[in-house]
Amino acid sequence: MKQLLRRSGRLLCALSLGAFSLCPGGSISAAPPASLNIYVPSGQITFINELCNNLRIEAGNHSQSLEMHEAGNSGETQLQQLSMPLEGSHARIVRAVDGLNPRTIVDMAQKNNETVIFVSTLVARSVIDSYENAWFVGANSRSVGNRLAENVIGYITGHSGSDLNGNGIIDIMVIHGPAGHVEERARYASLVKYLDQHGIPYRFVNEVTADWYYDRAYEHVSALIKADKYQEADLIVAMNDDMGLAVIDAVEQSGRANLLPKLPIFSVDGIHEALLAIRRGKLKATVKHNLPHTAATIFAIANGEHNLINLSRVAGQKVESRVVFLSPQAVTANNVEDFLNDPALHRY
Repeated sequence: MKQLLRRSGRLLCALSLGAFSLCPGGSISAAPPASLNIYVPSGQITFINELCNNLRIEAGNHSQSLEMHEAGNSGETQLQQLSMPLEGSHARIVRAVDGLNPRTIVDMAQKNNETVIFVSTLVARSVIDSYENAWFVGANSRSVGNRLAENVIGYITGHSGSDLNGNGIIDIMVIHGPAGHVEERARYASLVKYLDQHGIPYRFVNEVTADWYYDRAYEHVSALIKADKYQEADLIVAMNDDMGLAVIDAVEQSGRANLLPKLPIFSVDGIHEALLAIRRGKLKATVKHNLPHTAATIFAIANGEHNLINLSRVAGQKVESRVVFLSPQAVTANNVEDFLNDPALHRY
């Protein structure tokens, strides 16, 4: 809980933004939008917060206004927010609340002749294809899962002592995101697939679901530590960085920090605190989304740049359709300083 409170200053800063500037460009109509609108479920997930901060930075480099809308994880609230008419704007940027049907959002945008840009959580290509001004910008869920699995497999195959308890099986504790969530499913499926393909004997032990949230993961892991079940694992996979950082904090605050160097922890998202944890040797690896390029691409699209060749220049890689996949990258102790020292790769 201390860790969640410590982060909250930056979270509240990101979600209480008013208007700030962004560079004029083309739009669906002849005039550029006077403002852009971003819709997020909650600021309690640090990755969403850092995504919003990158969008804020991108806007601050230009001269438009940006309005942010936080739904408190309520699909009903987000739909109400999306139903409000836009003043002098043509685009909505949406990280949909979990469980909310993105087709409903697309139908609303089409009815009002607006551009809708989905970010972070993958939306089915059929939904994007159903409307010419619907877009997705972010990482491919499967690619993220593959990078996670490669991090885990690389560690197991490269460390002869990875079977800590010597039972001939790699015991893996998993901290899950929401059951059935597209990102959770992809990450878990890739992990299982890669373990099976490499013929590694393994089993999952003490699996818990924390729904992406730091505080829930902290509570679960603290309970496992009190029950002396924490050391049953040979390694831990947390399906996002907030939950991975919660594992670290729960172990340290239980007075067992000496366990951390022995028990490798892997996670996903590449948030700033996870990179610092890798630098300090507390987190083994993460998978990083390129948020600077994500933000730049979103703003280009929102300002009417729909030419795929031009968008490829903005994104830093080839863009072939309105589903814009930006490649995730594995971050370990070997390359973490490259990210921490290069604002083109990492901003928060």
